Amino acid sequence: MLSEHHFSEASQTVVRLAQSGAATEASQELMEALASRKAVTREAFEALMAQLATAGQAEEASSWFQRMIANGFEPGVKSCCAVVDAWAQRDPEKAQEILEQFEAEGRPLDRFAYTSVLGAFADAGNCERAEALLERADSQGHRGDVAAYNALLKGLVRKRDFEPRVERYLQQMRRARLAPNEITYTTILGASAERGQEAQ
Repeated sequence: MLSEHHFSEASQTVVRLAQSGAATEASQELMEALASRKAVTREAFEALMAQLATAGQAEEASSWFQRMIANGFEPGVKSCCAVVDAWAQRDPEKAQEILEQFEAEGRPLDRFAYTSVLGAFADAGNCERAEALLERADSQGHRGDVAAYNALLKGLVRKRDFEPRVERYLQQMRRARLAPNEITYTTILGASAERGQEAQ
């Protein structure tokens, strides 16, 4: 039986390394802890996956997600969202596939996961898929936030399809009682200036 000291020490080291951005070292530390049968916590897995997602290391995040399950931990919202976010940075299609798989399995998600994939599609100029994800998030009880609408607006600017939809998005934000922020207005002003619509 491992002492509480051993239990917390291994996990704390992994969390500290992950939070400092040292994903490789955190991975090695957690692998060694598991190999030597030291007790670790779910927080150690979650901290590592969050850092892997930040670094865009999608395969590694997915691999640790499976290891976490194999070690008897039920994935929480942090770990599920980390995997979705990691793939969103790499491959929006794959990210949506994982998002839908998690939905089907009843795994916990929050609006960040949907916004992450939505933003990836918007960045790629696929505003139709991004809009569909906004609707999907709402249907799952995760109402779109300002970040989601800002991502859509930026996508429209990249696609040069701004004018017809900008007012509709602003109206949707008002109905949802979301206040546009500095990014929202900067995006709108920049797009209008680019189109020579100084009065607007």
